[in-house]
Amino acid sequence: MSNYKKRRKVPDVIRRSIRQGLGVGFAVFVGYILQEPLEGLTHHAAAQWLQGAKWCAITVIVVAAPVIGKVAQVSIERTLGTVIGGVLGYFAVIINRSITLQDDVIFGPLSAAAVAVIGVVVGRALKLEYSSRLFCMTYILVLMGAEVASDAFLVALTRIGGIVGGVMITLVLAVTVFPKSASHEAADTMSAALQGLMQLYALAWNMDWSEEDKSSNGYHRQTSDSGGNAADSLTRRLSKHSDTVRPLILKDMDLDADCEKTLMDVYSKLDQCQEYIPLSKNELYFTTIRGRWCFLPGLPWLQVGQWKLPQQEMQALATSVRRVARILYFLHITFQQAFDGYVKGLLRRRYPPEMMVELQTAFGGALADLADAFPENTYCQTSNLQRFLKVTHDLLALSEKQRRATMNIMNRLSRQTSRADGKTSNPMPSLEECPELVTIAGSLGVEQPAHSNEQRQEQQHHQTPSQSDSSEGPQMPLVDAEKLDGFPETSHGFKSKIRWYSFQFLMQQLADELNDSFIAMANVLAALPQNMQVGIQSLERIL
Repeated sequence: MSNYKKRRKVPDVIRRSIRQGLGVGFAVFVGYILQEPLEGLTHHAAAQWLQGAKWCAITVIVVAAPVIGKVAQVSIERTLGTVIGGVLGYFAVIINRSITLQDDVIFGPLSAAAVAVIGVVVGRALKLEYSSRLFCMTYILVLMGAEVASDAFLVALTRIGGIVGGVMITLVLAVTVFPKSASHEAADTMSAALQGLMQLYALAWNMDWSEEDKSSNGYHRQTSDSGGNAADSLTRRLSKHSDTVRPLILKDMDLDADCEKTLMDVYSKLDQCQEYIPLSKNELYFTTIRGRWCFLPGLPWLQVGQWKLPQQEMQALATSVRRVARILYFLHITFQQAFDGYVKGLLRRRYPPEMMVELQTAFGGALADLADAFPENTYCQTSNLQRFLKVTHDLLALSEKQRRATMNIMNRLSRQTSRADGKTSNPMPSLEECPELVTIAGSLGVEQPAHSNEQRQEQQHHQTPSQSDSSEGPQMPLVDAEKLDGFPETSHGFKSKIRWYSFQFLMQQLADELNDSFIAMANVLAALPQNMQVGIQSLERIL
């Protein structure tokens, strides 16, 4: 499907007006053309034929819909109700005339009321409410349209024939005149949602990590040389998917409002996609012409034909994309509210300098892979996804390691040793009194006191008696909380700490949902025309 192309955006008002004009004009034309030859046979037959043509034109107006799937759905329901109602009306007229031998003012109203009640109940039970309305309407048309019993068959035939003829005309026009399929629209809106996700990424992850890059020691040293090339490649791919991505980044704007608007646009596209997906059950793919899928009307309960748009797979993909978009918006809030000097300082001191850049570019590349794959390609590249999952795992693992090291220091420093007499306790020891903690503290960036053994002995020699009595050992500088966890004991520091851990939680969620999106994408691509075997291989690579 590398030759897939989007539909030309013909306005629905133009599409529908042309179809309706052609259909109504053809029905009325045939009605008047055949009326004169029928006049030579019988005036009554010609009049009934003209009535059938009238209902044919009315049906063309009523059944008209924007997409083939909707036209097929309405046409099937209308035909079903019309045929059953017309046949039942014919037999009702025959039974009425054969029993009473005259028009019965009691049988007609009672039977019509009973049919109306039954139609509503059965239509609701079978989820065919439109068919139930047409069933009642056709029954009344036949019941009250036949003046004598001999006219019942002709009335039923012309009413059923006219309505079914209008349905057939509408189906032909829907396929031949500016065709618009629900399957194609679902694919286009999903593609637009993926492009909107790229725009949301460009807005939400608009962070400058240049300060962290200056002291690069080389996270993933083997790829550090290509980091700039990867970023440049990502920028080109972002610009490829939408002409508005670069202006959105460069223009001075209110990021909060723009992120929220972009998120709502993605949601809107996904909602449209999920509205088209059920209608695609009524369409059958038969070929691709000039890069466009071509469909014919089908029956929803008769699953025949070469291919139909995969229902569950597309719904799963839409759900995954929606979740990724929501997490991206939460990331934007986290970046805007708490990625201040405290958090950036923590990143500089305790994390590899290229980790955040690698995280950002890998995620952007993975989104670009998703947008590139659907629906043009036969499979989805997973290299950027695997890179993003690995960097996310490294970030969370390093954060957990440092958290455990911090807790270890806090626990060991909080232990107090008893005096020899067991009456009092020593003060909290410092790092110099616990040599085994020096290595752990160094990994957290905690400054260690630089006193030599001679300096410590000199301090002990010059201690005054009062100082000697007040403590069992020299007073060493203790480690404060800011040096241990990187955040000061203030309301702003506490807020930054909460947002930092919230960021890690969001990154874990984002990795999981992005992986689910790739799996859902592989399932969809595996079900596309001509993509079956290649798509299955792509799914196996992800799993």
